[in-house]
Amino acid sequence: LDVHPPMYYIFLRIWSYIFGSSLFSLRGMSVLFGIGTVISVYYFVNYAFKNRKAALLAALLVAVNPFQIQYVTEARMYTMGAFFAVIAALVLIAALRTQSAYYANKANIILQAQLKKRFLLYYGLFTLFSTILIYTHYYLLFTVAALGFYGLIYCAIYFRTKLSRYVWLVLSGIGIGVLFLPWLKIFLFQFKQVGAGYWIPPMDK
Repeated sequence: LDVHPPMYYIFLRIWSYIFGSSLFSLRGMSVLFGIGTVISVYYFVNYAFKNRKAALLAALLVAVNPFQIQYVTEARMYTMGAFFAVIAALVLIAALRTQSAYYANKANIILQAQLKKRFLLYYGLFTLFSTILIYTHYYLLFTVAALGFYGLIYCAIYFRTKLSRYVWLVLSGIGIGVLFLPWLKIFLFQFKQVGAGYWIPPMDK
C-alpha cells in the first residue's frame, strides 16, 4: 500500500533487530547514513579530482546542507539514498579508470590480470549499489541513469569507436535492469496509485 520501493524498510528492519525500535534508534540509521555520506563525498571528490582541499570543502558543504541536516533527524530514506548515490559514483569512476589502465598496460600480463579483476569487481559493486539505489527511492532511477550516461561519455572519450570496451558498462546496466524486473509489477501498481489517490497529480504536457 506504500508508494516507495522496499530497500529502506528492509535495512531499517534489520537495524531494528540490532538496535531496537525506539524513535531514537530508528532515526539513528539516518544519522549513520548521513555521516557516511559526508565521509564518502570526501573520498569521492578526492579520488575523482585528486584534490584534498576540494574534497574537504565538498564534505563540509554536504555536512552543513539544510536538507542533509533535516533528513538525518528523520526516519526516512533520503540519507540512505544519498550515501549509496555517492558510493555508486565512486565505484563507477574506479571501474572506468581501472579499465583504462588495463588497456594501457598490455605489455605487463600480471598487472593486466590484476587490473581486470579489480575493474570487474568495481563494475559488480556499481551494479549492486545502483540496484540498492533504485530499490530505495524511485527518483534515484534518475541518478542511476545519470551515472550510466557519464559512463557512456567516458567510454566515448577514452575508448572512442572500440565498442568492445563498452561491454562491461552495458552489462552493468543490463544487470541493474534484470535485478529490478521482479519489482516492476509492483512499481507500475504504485505508479498508478500515486497518480490516482496521492498528492502528485497526473503529468500533463
